[in-house]
Parts: sequence; C-alpha cells; structure tokens
Amino acid sequence: MIFLLLQGILSQQFAADFLFRMHNHESWVGPKTKFDGYSGRILQINENTNIENLLSNKRPYPEVIVIPLGLMKDEIINKIIELYTPKPYLQGFVVTNDDSVDYSADVPFPNRQYMSYTAPDDFQWNPRATSMVQHIYDFPFIYPPKAEVENLEAHIKKYGSKAGIYIRVYMLSRGNSKKCLKASDCQMVGGLSMYGSFNENYNKSSVWAIANFDSFGFFPYAHVGADYSISGFVSLLAALQSFQNVDWSKAQKQLRFAFFDGEELGFLGSTKFLTDLEKFECEKWDKEKTICMKPYRLDFGFQSIPKDETFDTVIEIKSVANASALYVHTNKNGREFGKTLVGTSSALPVEMADDSLPGVPPSSVNSFIKKFPNIKHAVLTGYQGTFPANNRYGMPSEVLYNPEAVTKASQTLADTLAKLCGITYKPVVNQTIVSELMLAFVNAPADSQYIKQLFPTSNVPTDHVSLYAGVYNQYTMEMKHLLVRDILKESTAFNITNIPCTADANCSEYGLSCSISRNKCVNYTMNLHPAYSNAFEYDDDEWETTVVNESLELPFDCEANWDSTELHFISLPSLYSGRVTVGIGILLWVLLSALLSAFWNYNMNFLQS
Repeated sequence: MIFLLLQGILSQQFAADFLFRMHNHESWVGPKTKFDGYSGRILQINENTNIENLLSNKRPYPEVIVIPLGLMKDEIINKIIELYTPKPYLQGFVVTNDDSVDYSADVPFPNRQYMSYTAPDDFQWNPRATSMVQHIYDFPFIYPPKAEVENLEAHIKKYGSKAGIYIRVYMLSRGNSKKCLKASDCQMVGGLSMYGSFNENYNKSSVWAIANFDSFGFFPYAHVGADYSISGFVSLLAALQSFQNVDWSKAQKQLRFAFFDGEELGFLGSTKFLTDLEKFECEKWDKEKTICMKPYRLDFGFQSIPKDETFDTVIEIKSVANASALYVHTNKNGREFGKTLVGTSSALPVEMADDSLPGVPPSSVNSFIKKFPNIKHAVLTGYQGTFPANNRYGMPSEVLYNPEAVTKASQTLADTLAKLCGITYKPVVNQTIVSELMLAFVNAPADSQYIKQLFPTSNVPTDHVSLYAGVYNQYTMEMKHLLVRDILKESTAFNITNIPCTADANCSEYGLSCSISRNKCVNYTMNLHPAYSNAFEYDDDEWETTVVNESLELPFDCEANWDSTELHFISLPSLYSGRVTVGIGILLWVLLSALLSAFWNYNMNFLQS
C-alpha cells in the first residue's frame, strides 16, 4: 500500500527511446544503470549556453540535463562530463529533437573489419563520425518522442526551477557477450531477411537486386535511418513492384532480390544467407523432419537455388533520399563493369563515384564479393565520395527527404535492372508507393493512406517505426517484412489458378495466396532467412543461443536485457520519490521473501517431524 501511495506522487509515465547496452567480444558499450533509477532537477542547455560558465562551480543538487540533438556531439558531452562536479550529481541526459544535426554518432569506418577489401588505415567513409555509439557512460540517455517533448516543455514552463525528471531503465548484464549469454542477461542481435525471384523457371545466370532494411544508431529504437537505410529499401521495393507485368520467359537473365536484415552490425543477414546457401547441415530435426530445430530453420527456400547457378551480378541501392544523380561504387576490379552502367536515364543521370575511393561503401555487396570475388557488382548511392554531411548516420533521422528524388532513383534502378536482365519491357515506378512508404517510416505508418489500405483490419502504429533489427526473434515478421510480402506478391505471382478469392484465407488450404488485383489464388516466390552472426547458433528445441565460434573475425553483438523504460516528469518536493519508492518496494520484497522462506522451512520441518 505504501508503495502504491508513493508511486502515485510521480507524474504520468511517458514512452521514450534510449541508449542501451551492447555487448561484444571484449566487454560492453553503452550506459551504466542503477536499479532505483536516476532523478534530478532539470538543467537545460542549448546552443547559446556557455557551458564553462554554467559548470564553473559545484552543482547544488542532482540534475538531469535536457539538451537538443544538435548539441549531442562528442566534444560537448565530454566537456559537460569533465566540468560537472560533483560527478554523482549528473543523473543523465534527456535529448530533444531538432533539425540541425550534421554529424554522426557512429564510427569513422562502419564495419571496417567485414569489408571485401583492405583500405588505408586513415581512410574514413564517415568523416563526421564521433564514435559515440562505442562509448561507456555512467548514466542513461533518453530520447522522448516529439509529443512528449511538448509535454516536457509544458512541464518546465509550469514548475520552473522545481521541475524535475525521474528516469529508470535497468540493465543487469555484465561482461562480454559470451558471459552475459551464459547468464541469460542478454540476447544476440539478429533479424529476418527476405529474398525471392521473378521467375519460377530456372535460369543459370542471375542478377541480384539487394538492399538492407535495418538501421542502427545512438538511440537504436528511434533511429529510422531515412537517408541511409530507408531510402534504399523503399527505392528497391518500388523498383521491383514495377516489374509486375513482365514476361520473364523472354529474359536473358533471372532477376532475384533480397532485403537483408542486421547489416549495420557486421552484414549479418547477407553473410548468414550466403553461408547457408553454400553449405547447410541440420543437426537436429523435428519428428516430421520438416523443421530443423538446430540450427533453427523453418524456411528452406535457399536450398531451391541451384548449386550451379551463376551469381552474375549484384546491385545494391542506398542513401538516395535527396539524390540528384546516382553514383556507381565498385571495388577496383569492378570499375569496367561499373562504367557500363553510366549514362543518362529517363530519371537520373548515372555517373561513376570518385575513383580515389578504395572500394564500395559499407554495404551488403561486400558479402557477395567475399563469397564470389569476380561477381559483377555496384552500389548505387546519392553521394559521389564519402558519406554526405546530412546523412545522420548513427543518429535519429527525422531528416528532410525528397519523394521525387527517391522516385527517380527507384526508376533509374528499375531501368538498370531491366537492361541487365535483357528485357525490353519498360518498367514504370509508382510514385505513390515511394512517397507513402517514406512518409510511413519517417513520420508514422498511421500517416500513410497507402499503409492503411494494405492493412485495413490492423491498428497501424501512430509513432515512428524503427528499422533496427533488435534481438533475434526467430521468424517473427515485422511491418517491413509484411510490406515486402504484400507489395511484391502481385509482381512475383506465378501458378495463377482459377480459384476465386477475396482474401488469403480463401487460398490457404491450397498453400496459395490471394491476388487482390486478379481475385484469384496464386503462388509467389518469396522466402525468409534468419539474420544473425555465424558466431552464434540458435537451438529452438532448447530455446537457447550458444556460442559456436569465438573468432574475432565474426560479429559478436548482443543486446542487454532491460526493463521497460520509465520516464517521469516530476516536481519538487517529490524529486527523490522515485528512489524512495523503489527502495521501499525492495525492502518490502525482502521482508516478504524472508517471511515466505521462514514459513516454508517451518512447514517442511513440520512435515518431516
């Protein structure tokens, strides 16, 4: 009762994204946390604040600093930490959104150790990097949604110097990934890739069109990656949709596609897919021998790709949110092929990227090159050199984007793929799909009428949907997977029957899907594949993740287990009630446990007497 009364002193709890702990080979990065949370008065810092003067004297009481995203720079945060005294009074940061970010929280060369070439030590793909995603902090960083920032501002205006904040997000995990997995305090990072083809008839030579649809940043669950990730994902999806009416029997090469998950943390999806494609052995089957329990596989579509198929070409697209041209990036041995893509299409001009670059940018194409060194390849981007100033790689990305630019990039990609596959059909990209999908991911799915039409019976999210892969959740499909399935099943449909339908339920007994445009049951070629590091394996029979390879050459990322985030806007004198509340709760829990233990022992002694 006391616990409930004290809890009522706190204001309403708000949803918020946050920086969490990420484990690796050596240890972990991210914030330290305390079970009873952090609380303090609000100290606002903005671009006009003289930090040296503000923090020149000891602070009189614990504080939570409210700071705009534009000031979340390594040098500024480090200066605050260095000057702040006493250190324990610095209770954390609440970061508010603004549009002035022109730097990155990620490292100078993302995924350097997993690239298909060796670059000079001083080369940086990401010149505005701060490497903040790899630091360890003594307190939490919280990133509230825009609506809650308005509540925060109203709270500060109402209570002034008495306005405070209580934060609690507890992470128990310690040590490196192997240690925390053994203690069940973390889970391996992983996702779910999707792949398919446009022709059920086997053709020995194939063109692969690929994109990654995950993003990772300082606040992973808030990082929508509009420029770097989403624009490429949407461009490829719309380009593939435009091939709906092609007669693929007349194509010179087969068109296959893949959307890889977990790519920003070591090219997890593309590496796992290509590894299984080359060699897969099931250690433990279920009773019917239809599901592999270890390693866990439900979908064996990758085994239908013939072993003697020639992986002729792979084309990837990314970072085209404001593209005025598409630039062709290749490794040194791919320059001649890259030049064959150069030209002026009906949409955007295509030019070669800066010749001084050491190779392709961080991308899924690297996995293909490592597996097939002589494969013809290209990464199409909106930048000619290194990452542009406005990509916000590693930061939440409510960036400005140009739907027309993304549409033109998608159309240029579609034209390029048609040429490579040797088809005369002229694909036309649907601009509505592009603009609506960009709106849905950058803002919220509920803002898109197209999304509502795709999922008429579902309650679509009213806030942004991150593309972060998260922890491995087997074959659970998220919105990004459902979009690929529902948008492309019409374009990839074959075995079109005369069975009438209005919904998938009418076709499920035949193992088919309903084509809405045809109102007939059809089959289509799309499959799912797990995306996690080859360092780990998942046993569904035991429900556990095991370390199978500790090589430093493999990604080893695990996300810490955490409680639901608690962010409360509070006012004095209830500033410390969060800790008092938790403290009393712990005390009551300990007393209750002791009483139950004594009662149990008494009963056991009684029964044994």
